[in-house]
Amino acid sequence: MIHIPKTGGTWCRVVVRDIIKLRYFESNPAGLAGHHNHGGLYQAYESVMLDDWRLKHPKPKKRFIFSFVRHPVDWLASQWAFVRRKCGNERTKTGFWALRCNSETFEEFVRRLLDIHHASIAEGIMLKHLNYIRQPDGSWREGPHGIDFVGKTEHLVDDFIHALQWAGEQFDEKAVRAVPPVNVAGRLPELRERRCLSTELYQSIVQANALLCRLFDYT
Repeated sequence: MIHIPKTGGTWCRVVVRDIIKLRYFESNPAGLAGHHNHGGLYQAYESVMLDDWRLKHPKPKKRFIFSFVRHPVDWLASQWAFVRRKCGNERTKTGFWALRCNSETFEEFVRRLLDIHHASIAEGIMLKHLNYIRQPDGSWREGPHGIDFVGKTEHLVDDFIHALQWAGEQFDEKAVRAVPPVNVAGRLPELRERRCLSTELYQSIVQANALLCRLFDYT
């Protein structure tokens, strides 16, 4: 799994840790000795490129590789909520750009983003993780090794189950669906009421991330 931050990767990791690996060990008395033969879920974090990740994990030659994307406005809102919740914590692991835009409200966060950085930062981060290559003229082209499946955070549970099925994993679908959401700072009452965004700013973000929206049918 190519883990794009703020797209549901923490929940996916919980599912694998609490359900898939547990089920595997219960059915394999050899325990850790057999773990090395288990496909499992490997996550590539931060800005690692897909080609680099394949070189670092060459066996087996063909891994099922998948990732998740998210609507750019919701992705930015998640970044804002994370910064607000972790404000003042030196261990906060988020982009320097998000810390610079830290604001009391999401609308002010977006305004600072438009002033300090380019509004297409969501598109840039997500496409880079998906192995798209930025051209000198600012456009993007798909790299030589694509992703087998790209799901959406908006359908995280269904798409993750689909990815696991496609990868040939054995798991209890009902147990996966029962895992509650994790790391959802944006749902905190004190942040949710400050998450409003004007139509003008919403459209500015959508237009700035037009390629991402077109590729994954976001409006």
